[in-house]
Parts: sequence; C-alpha cells; structure tokens
Amino acid sequence: MSLSMKNQSRLIWPLIKVCGIQSPEEGILALSCGANTIGLLVGLTHKAEDEIDVDRAAKICRAAHEHFSRARVVLVTHLVNYKEVTKFAEFIGVDAVQIHGDMSVSDVKLLRTTLPKVELFKTVHIENNKNVTAQSVIAYAQNYEPYVDGFLTDSKSIDSDGQLRIGGTGRRHDPIIGRMLVEAFPNKPVILAGGLNGENAAQAVREIHPAGIDANSGLENPDGSKNAEKILQFASVGAVCSCKTSF
Repeated sequence: MSLSMKNQSRLIWPLIKVCGIQSPEEGILALSCGANTIGLLVGLTHKAEDEIDVDRAAKICRAAHEHFSRARVVLVTHLVNYKEVTKFAEFIGVDAVQIHGDMSVSDVKLLRTTLPKVELFKTVHIENNKNVTAQSVIAYAQNYEPYVDGFLTDSKSIDSDGQLRIGGTGRRHDPIIGRMLVEAFPNKPVILAGGLNGENAAQAVREIHPAGIDANSGLENPDGSKNAEKILQFASVGAVCSCKTSF
C-alpha cells in the first residue's frame, strides 16, 4: 500500500509527466496538452539547463493547482539531506518529491516521516555498461522500497565538457532492465524516463509496461522551451500505459 494515502485520491494514473518546467505559463501549457504531472528542477548538484529557484517553483506550483485541481507537481532534486528537501517541498507546496540523487536510505526514511502526505519517488539510474545488471538495479531499489511510493528509471551521461548529467540526457537505457524492475515491484509504480519523446514512447511502453512516462528534453523546441505538439503526442501515449488506476 502506498505510504502517502491522504494525498492519493486526487492524483491521476497513469502518470504523464513533463519535467523541467520553467514558468507558470509553461506548466499550464503542459497540463493543457494532456500531462497530469509536471516536474520542477530545484536544488541540483549536476548539470541541467532547466534548474529554477524555489520562488519561481512556488509560483509555478500555485498556478498549476489553481488551473488544474488534480495536477501533480513534483519537486525533482539532487539534494541528499532530508531536512533541506523537506524545507523546499513545504515552501513550494508540491504533491510529490522525486529523489534524484543518492540520498541515503536513512534520510529517505526520515523524509517519509517529515512529509507524510507527499508522494516519494526514488530515481533508479540505469547506466548502459556491462557492470550494471537487472539484479544490481533491483537490489538498489529494494533498499528504498519500504519508504517510497514508487520508482522512476532514468539514464546518466557524460557531456563533451566532462560534466555528469543524471537525467535530462536524451538517452534511452536498457529496456530489459526497465521491464525487470517493473516485474520486481508489482505493487509499486515504476515510471519510465530517459530519452523519451512522442515518437519513441509507444515502443518503450510496449517493452516495459510502466505505470507512467516522463520526458524533458525530448519535448522541447531548439531554444529549450516546451513544444505543445510534442507534448500532445507524448501525452496520448502515456494515457494508454497499462497500469492500475491507483496505487
């Protein structure tokens, strides 16, 4: 059973998330085009072009909730101290936190206690190298399973300037590992991210059977703003993800 049940009744499944939202107008655009979830990148320690500060994030969150009562607003953060994450989540007013960094299990447990009404998703980064196996990914996720409401898969990459990206890579990860992660946690939603867009999301859903899909760079214009047509195409795929209506 999900740990944040008080907040679950108004949130929608399958989860269709547009991440890297940078303004209230962009958040409303994404939700108007069929997304039910938006992600706000706040408190990052690795390279990303879409990071925003807490004040802007709070404005986006308020606008989303004013226009869409059942919208899910997610704080996506690399921070690993539960007190810092709690402070940001409460100030912004989010419905969920995506723990995108390597927060310790003990801090995740404490975060669960300090944010009892907020969904917690732990990102599982799947690197495309021979040392990463389905077994190692599942074992990593199992450490967090008692304290989170679900998982999100994503990819890592190193840019040409040598900087590490954890998310926002535009790269897919091994679908076999993604599918095995879904199968390992039948009572926890697994959200698929990493290199998705409106053109490849349908195949990814067929291969992995996630509880939702998440994209950022694959839904952007060349200038980094979100593209309405791309979101519409992406959201139409997400709407048919094969999952439960709630968790």
